[in-house]
Amino acid sequence: MSGLSRYFKKDGLLPLLVFVVAFLVHANTLGHEYALDDSIVITDNQFTTQGLEGLGDIFSKDTFYGFFKKDGKDNLVQGGRYRPLSLVMFAVEYELFGQNPFVGHFFNVVLFALLCGLILAFIRQLLKDHKHSEVLAFLAALIFAVHPVHTEVVANIKGRDEILTLLFSILSFSHVLRYVDHRKMMSLVWSGVCLLLASLSKENAITFVVIIPLALYLFRDIKAKEIFKSSLPAFIGVGIFMGIRFSVLGFSLGSESLELMNNPFLKWTGNSYEAMTFMEKLPTVFYTLGAYVKLLFLPTGLTHDYYPRYIELMQWSDLAVVGSVLTYLGLGVLFFTQFKKRPIISFSIGFYLITLSIVSNVVISIGTNMAERFIFMPSLGFCLLIALLYVKSAERLKGTMVTELTKPAYYPFYLLILVFAFGSFKRNKVWENNYTLFTSDIQQSTKSAKLCTSAAGILIDTHKNDPDASKLKQLTKAKEYTDQAIQIHPTYKNAYLLRGNAAFYLKEFDESILWYERILKMDPNYENAQNNLFEAYLRGGEYAGQTENNLTKALQYLHKAESMKGNQSYEVNRLLGIAYGISQNSKQALVYFQKCVDLEPYNAWSYYNLLTAYANLQNLEKVAELEQKILSMDPDFFVKLRNNNGNS
Repeated sequence: MSGLSRYFKKDGLLPLLVFVVAFLVHANTLGHEYALDDSIVITDNQFTTQGLEGLGDIFSKDTFYGFFKKDGKDNLVQGGRYRPLSLVMFAVEYELFGQNPFVGHFFNVVLFALLCGLILAFIRQLLKDHKHSEVLAFLAALIFAVHPVHTEVVANIKGRDEILTLLFSILSFSHVLRYVDHRKMMSLVWSGVCLLLASLSKENAITFVVIIPLALYLFRDIKAKEIFKSSLPAFIGVGIFMGIRFSVLGFSLGSESLELMNNPFLKWTGNSYEAMTFMEKLPTVFYTLGAYVKLLFLPTGLTHDYYPRYIELMQWSDLAVVGSVLTYLGLGVLFFTQFKKRPIISFSIGFYLITLSIVSNVVISIGTNMAERFIFMPSLGFCLLIALLYVKSAERLKGTMVTELTKPAYYPFYLLILVFAFGSFKRNKVWENNYTLFTSDIQQSTKSAKLCTSAAGILIDTHKNDPDASKLKQLTKAKEYTDQAIQIHPTYKNAYLLRGNAAFYLKEFDESILWYERILKMDPNYENAQNNLFEAYLRGGEYAGQTENNLTKALQYLHKAESMKGNQSYEVNRLLGIAYGISQNSKQALVYFQKCVDLEPYNAWSYYNLLTAYANLQNLEKVAELEQKILSMDPDFFVKLRNNNGNS
């Protein structure tokens, strides 16, 4: 090796170059807000937002418990989730910096860049006896640093768990290699510690208990007994993690959910969902496995949401399924046939398949069809394989070994890196906040009930107070999204709720009430629907009386609101009092204004409304008494009242 690449190798600047590239490609996320699952692990997590005080609960509860705050809600997907390490980091950041998305994004980008530099050093260490170790390490790390499929992990602060898992897993692996190559006993201890930390970041680190022995068999000429001894501390680290996990979450993996948003492998039987058998869901699983391969080679059409039915339920006869099965059979054949002749190929494929297995929906149901973050760790095997294939192809074209990284033979590869880097930089922009993310990705994930609902929700929240023309346009679009979600998922309560909300903010109260009532027929105890139905009756009654001049309808809606929360709501009783007052039924108005006084005895307006009812009944004694009561509470009340009336 000569020239520039020798200089890099000598001074160790190749890892630094990869670090800089990774950092620059993802630096445009530093000004982003919180988005997507950041609310689950940071902003709306009761333990994270306690800072250091929340650390005990983070370690002693399911990862989702701090967000849902209810028993059972934290265990929505099979097996539960125990990933305290990233939450600990978020809690410390919250303690030091408060709610500051810049800090979270900064650490994500820096840790990812460090990981990319570490990948280069690790591959160089793993392939130390290979003639292309330096070139392969650099090319593989460079692809990993810029691949667009990694944008979700880096741009979403919650993706820290994926970064930490791979970072500590590779450190553990590196320490095993250091022990094997240099007999440093402390390296064995550190390998166990690092894989424990990796597992505490995310459960898929446990796949390294298979990867490490496999790599030692392929790349180190040592006996089985030595492989076992070198791998044992990593096994112990995983064992400690499993002990902690079971003590917190229990030994049961639970049963599969019958809610489509937590289990995509459900079939609609006409009026309810039914779980699919393993063989029934396997074609869809293979389809998604094929989709992962496509994303690695052609990372276009990226989206954060692959929820049902972005991916339809597939059959064995579907060509895409057949193609995927053949692809993975081919990978399996290559894995076994290249063991001795081309161990890098076997290792790359093995790394990909083993790390993918735990998120494939074969071992355990993961709650969704697929996600780009699930391919983050497996993609390292892909990157190494592509680097090897490119180097071999360049050698065949040139007829000689190409080791100089600045030679023209590598220019096409660097062009690919630029294309991928541009794709990542562009994709990162979409992750600026929930609005940009949902409204962009809905163009890709039109068949996802979850994203249709999320897009509707963000449109409603953002535009509900807009001028009428803008509000009508955006909330009408929100209605269309919720209609699509309901068509996909007929029992999706959140979609029904948002459909009602869109109508509510458009003051289409009759329509909103119908949607809320539909939800309550499905689930009479759905609290959000109960609360929103109450608000629709309340504001619908107010609107009917004040805008439509329809007192009959106003009283009808207000009495329905009264039946729900009449003994607790000041506003219901106030509006009923006004409606009866306008109807010339002063005695009934008096009843409701008296309830207002009972509910808010320190509110001068409660007594004034009561005063008007007595005035209409010509009870001057009560009027005088109430005037004194009001003046004792607010001596300037009537002056302010006259001024307000004069200005109105």
